[in-house]
Amino acid sequence: MWLSRWRTELPVEVTVLASLCIAPLIARVDAINFPSAPPANLDISKLGSVSLAGNFDSLSLYKYLGQDEDGLSNTGQSLLARYPDGGFGELVPTDGMLFDMCTFQNQILIAGNFTSVGRQPATPATGAALVDPESRRVTPLPGLDGQVTSVLCQDDTVYFGGLFTAGNVSNAISWTTNWTSLPFAGFNGPVNSIQQLPNGHIVYGGSFTGLGNGTIGAPKTPDAQVVNIGSANISSYPNTTTHTESSDPRNIICRTDAQSGNDWLLADNQPGFWRADFGFPFTPTKLRLLNSQTPDYATQTWRYTFYPTSGIANFTYYNASGVQFCDRECPLPQVNGTYQDFYFVNPIEMYGMRIDISAYYGSGGGLGGLQLFQDQIYSYAIQEFNEPRCDDVSNGSNATSSAQDWIRIYPPDNSTQYLSTYAIGGTGTGQDLPTVQFMPDLKQSGNYSIQVWTPGCIQDGSCASRGTVNITGEVTSGQGSNGNVSKEITQTNNYDKYDEVYYGYVDTTSGFRPTITLSPSANQGPNLVTVASRVGFVLKNSTSGLNGLYEYDPTQATPGSGNQDSPIDQAGTSLSDNAEVLTLAVVDGDTYVAGNFSTPDFTNVMVIQNGNATSLAGRGLNQAVQIIYQDGNQNGANLYIGGNFTNTIDNANPALQNIALYNTGSRTWQPIGGGVSGMVYSIVPLNINVSSSEQEPAVAFSGYFNSTLPFDNNPAVPVENVAIWVPSRKNWLQNLGTSSIALSGQLTSQTGNDSNQVWGGAVDSQTLRVSGISGMQSSQSSFSLQQLPIRIQPEQTSPQSGIQRRASSQQPVQGVATGLYYGDNHLNITVIGGHFTAQLPNGTTIENLALINGSNNNQVTGIAGDGSADAAVLAVGYQGTSLFAGGSIENGLIEYDFVAGEPSSTQPPPLQGSNVVVEAIATQSSSSLVYFGGSFSSAGTGNLPCDGLCVWDNSARQWNSPQSGIEAGSIVNALEWGSQTRLFMAGNFTLNGNRSTMAVYDSKAQTYNTFQGSDNPDNVPGPITAFSATDNSYTSFYAAGVGANGSAFVTKFTSGSGFPNPAQGTWTPVISSQTFGVATEIQGVQVMPAQSDNPEQVLMLTGLLQITGFGNASAAIYDGSTFAPFALSTMEDGTPGTLRQVFVQNQANLLKSPSSNRLAVGFIVLIALAISLALILLIVVAGILAERIRRQREGYVPAPTAIPSYEKNGGNVGNISPERLFDGVGSGGAGRL
Repeated sequence: MWLSRWRTELPVEVTVLASLCIAPLIARVDAINFPSAPPANLDISKLGSVSLAGNFDSLSLYKYLGQDEDGLSNTGQSLLARYPDGGFGELVPTDGMLFDMCTFQNQILIAGNFTSVGRQPATPATGAALVDPESRRVTPLPGLDGQVTSVLCQDDTVYFGGLFTAGNVSNAISWTTNWTSLPFAGFNGPVNSIQQLPNGHIVYGGSFTGLGNGTIGAPKTPDAQVVNIGSANISSYPNTTTHTESSDPRNIICRTDAQSGNDWLLADNQPGFWRADFGFPFTPTKLRLLNSQTPDYATQTWRYTFYPTSGIANFTYYNASGVQFCDRECPLPQVNGTYQDFYFVNPIEMYGMRIDISAYYGSGGGLGGLQLFQDQIYSYAIQEFNEPRCDDVSNGSNATSSAQDWIRIYPPDNSTQYLSTYAIGGTGTGQDLPTVQFMPDLKQSGNYSIQVWTPGCIQDGSCASRGTVNITGEVTSGQGSNGNVSKEITQTNNYDKYDEVYYGYVDTTSGFRPTITLSPSANQGPNLVTVASRVGFVLKNSTSGLNGLYEYDPTQATPGSGNQDSPIDQAGTSLSDNAEVLTLAVVDGDTYVAGNFSTPDFTNVMVIQNGNATSLAGRGLNQAVQIIYQDGNQNGANLYIGGNFTNTIDNANPALQNIALYNTGSRTWQPIGGGVSGMVYSIVPLNINVSSSEQEPAVAFSGYFNSTLPFDNNPAVPVENVAIWVPSRKNWLQNLGTSSIALSGQLTSQTGNDSNQVWGGAVDSQTLRVSGISGMQSSQSSFSLQQLPIRIQPEQTSPQSGIQRRASSQQPVQGVATGLYYGDNHLNITVIGGHFTAQLPNGTTIENLALINGSNNNQVTGIAGDGSADAAVLAVGYQGTSLFAGGSIENGLIEYDFVAGEPSSTQPPPLQGSNVVVEAIATQSSSSLVYFGGSFSSAGTGNLPCDGLCVWDNSARQWNSPQSGIEAGSIVNALEWGSQTRLFMAGNFTLNGNRSTMAVYDSKAQTYNTFQGSDNPDNVPGPITAFSATDNSYTSFYAAGVGANGSAFVTKFTSGSGFPNPAQGTWTPVISSQTFGVATEIQGVQVMPAQSDNPEQVLMLTGLLQITGFGNASAAIYDGSTFAPFALSTMEDGTPGTLRQVFVQNQANLLKSPSSNRLAVGFIVLIALAISLALILLIVVAGILAERIRRQREGYVPAPTAIPSYEKNGGNVGNISPERLFDGVGSGGAGRL
């Protein structure tokens, strides 16, 4: 095929996962390996539902090395393959465009307009290269100069077509193990498409009128372009000392005949040289020399050396004896009042030349004049390089540049100098853009190839800043738009290249002078570098006999220029003059031809069958066709056709908007949806999942468009230059309402075999196409994304909202900024807030606040749009059944009734201030109090003072003010409860006269305490915008914000006593300029449980993160020592997206360790005490037993216990005398003490 240029419980989520796979029907990608990234050390198994919120239109989790969110590359297209999750990954990049590819001997042959392939250091390769898709090894095919637009791979041969030269061959050549010239030596114009017929013949389609033996046209006046020697660096040695007026080697520039002026002379009796080094390349065809006119000084023999190769030139010249030849010693007549012309036998490109005088007449050598001529016609951006007016045949080329600051670039390798300009703010629409206008000195009208040369970006280090330029111009007089040039080309090439911007007739009659203008394209990003070098005009042979089509029989050694027996060639001659064939397709032996041409019977598309060129239904299409892609089926073949047409010629198919389906069996046209909004130039196949298990073939259309068009009940869908059609569903992928891959950019080509499948293009691809909010779940340490049952529109236009915003100087928030899960009162509701528009199933829209009721079939409710364009909900919280949403909205906040499913009938009185913004909401547990933080000065109609922090009593329905101490102008950005009475607050505020960024408010004592060092920029470089504690008692926490220098910071506070004591502790920086780039924006920090025991927790950063050594990411995981990318996101236009917040259903589990067997500290203390008591009891029992055993071993017997008989008989036991009581005491009995 050729391209003409180009599912832990989840209450509300949809659990169908995004996947986009390669089907075995077309190819498999398992032979192409993308290494897995290290798994994220994160445990969300006990957090319930988890959502990622931010400003994005597509999202991926970082799973494979090579994934990024850097958006569409402005440095060139790449060879692409598919990740296992369906996204597109880069195999090798190029510095230009990929037009076509095919599989050749187990490698991928890529073709296009590029000068290098692979990552830096890239492999120099012009126009074509072989790539091993598994090893990524690049094999260049040296010897070709230009661009290849079409390739046809056979077992041992590849046919190439395009706009190039290779030796003496132009625009068509073949490759086996090296370049092989075809018998017809190419064409005199570009080749756009190559196909093979069933009989083995090769069909070429393009913009040519003859074969290549006469490609370069012979000018009527040869050697007519004067090389501007005056702009060169001139040197000579040794110069004369006796004739000081003749010591300047510049004397002889542009001097002819014995006219007035001085010669240049060498020192007496010494050989020497005259040298010129140029800032541009030239290919001279003639050297004109005038010998010295000074008496006794003249050159006898000389030689010409060219640089940088230091070769010696060969010449022919004429004298009285006829044509002569010379090389190392060329003669120059002594007495000669006129010049002598010497013609280069083998013209070669050079950057410098030297005349060495070896012998002389008289006292020394010298020259009276020197000129160089060439056939090549160039106009240079640097005016002094242009052809001078110093001869009798030249009017001089010219160039003018705009007033903007163009600077001259001197390449380090002394190659072509050029102009460069730098647009710091980019190029906006309507901006006065810098330009360079080129005006060549053409000697004759004719067919020309106009080629714009672009210097490589490596030499000036501008590769990251290059973009595209517009080339415009007028080349014919009085022809209106038919004589205009308009084309956009890239300037991202690593090495020098040229682009053909026009092929056709150029007029020079009646004093008309063609002009070509270069300027940067509009709407490009900041820090754009644009370069301007030269424009070449190559005269082409206008040999007749062909007209855009040629059939080649590889078995014939000497094909003719116009095969009268070939119906292909004959079909070409029947087309309008200068037909442009852009694409070919061969179906069941019939050849379908399309492009920009016409006949009385058909226009822009035809079929050659049974030896005749015939029309398709409707007599063709009303504008040019760029591409045909064949999709075979049992009822003939479906041809997908792309271009910039809007109907058939008979006006019977108005639904054919730039794309169409033509069935060759029924010979009927069918619309593809409603079409797309702009030109299509490539069509490629791919397979997708439109359900959890079903793979289906799809077709990707690429071009220059920004939406699909509405049809039936399907609205227009915004896309970015690529749209995916699912034939089995007869709808665009985006309209199917299923989780799907996100894709923007352009897919220009595709090929594959049984072991690999690859594409060419420049795309931004993420796993899930979703805007603003995504669910996340885990299974066996693997994470996946989920689409919530809400459809947020990807357009970043200004919504009309019922939540209205007051005027604010802050940067407007985009996307989803905040969210929470509500599970009380037998409800299951997900709340999201921000600045967005969501479309409901009934077609109505809501803006900026949405509630997804999982307890009611995921019904989505919110606020209807009818207000300010800049409203944004920045914080949400709830108390009882009341939801409070705050932000940059009218009154600062709105109250919503969860049970009623609508805004509360009675709203809180408004917050007051010059610029009211609610940034944070925190509800005090076991109370009816809701704390609001932000930028405001008072509350209610009575203007209750509460700078930056105010309390709403939801039972009393009134505002309360915290204890005084926080002063006017204070801003509170974040609030979190650390205990029943301790409210942690961050921002930029003044407490009791002292500036602080972090404090704790004791709601019982009604006092503020600032954290030690939070006012010191060395600890906290700026206002804190987000923070997260590492434990429930807040002994330490992370804080993030933006410093005074505009750079993001993250720092950690650790209490010195090990308890939450703001007065003691240290601050430790977490990030630095070595870990994150200067454009990093940190919008959220959240401590989360880890899967490992060490560490037990990790920190998730969200925002727009520039991670050193990786690039852009939207979320990263910090394990205490290193940062690892976690989530990647992009916008609809391919630019990086941002994540603002991660919010979870079970917040109480955020700060617990991931092991469910670990107990709280109180339980651990009780268990330890019980164990201690048990051990003591065991020790006592063991002691008693040991003592009894010892006594038994030592002869101890039990004391008598029987009662004497007199006691039994009631003796006077109670009157025992003391003597009797102590009888035996003191005697030597056993009872002695």
